[in-house]
Amino acid sequence: DIWRFDVDTAVLLVDGRAIHLTVREAAIAGLLLKHIGKPIHRDRLIIAMYGDDEPGGPDKALEVHVCHIRRKLRDTRLRIVPQYGFGYAITIGPKEQRWTTPGCSNSWWRTKASG
Repeated sequence: DIWRFDVDTAVLLVDGRAIHLTVREAAIAGLLLKHIGKPIHRDRLIIAMYGDDEPGGPDKALEVHVCHIRRKLRDTRLRIVPQYGFGYAITIGPKEQRWTTPGCSNSWWRTKASG
C-alpha cells in the first residue's frame, strides 16, 4: 500500500510520509480515498465537510480546502484532479512519478477581504 489514512488522527501516510490534515481536509480526502480514480460530486464533498444539517461555507470553500490538500500532497504519488462541472477525483501516479502541484491562488480571499 502506498497510502494509509487514520480517520481518528486525520493523518494520511503516503509512502511512509505523514501528512497532517485539518478536520475538513480529512473529510474531503477520506471520501476521495474511498473512491480512488472515481469522480465525487462537489455536493457530496461539501456534505462530507459540513454535514447534512450545517449550511455550507463560502462558495469557494471546497476549492480552498482542496488547494490546501494538494499542497500537502505535493511530491507524492497522490493527486487530486478536477472533474470540471462535476467535482474531484484522486489518482495514484506510477512509483517513479511524483506530482508537483502548482501553488494555489489566494486572489479570491484577497478580493473578499478587501471588498
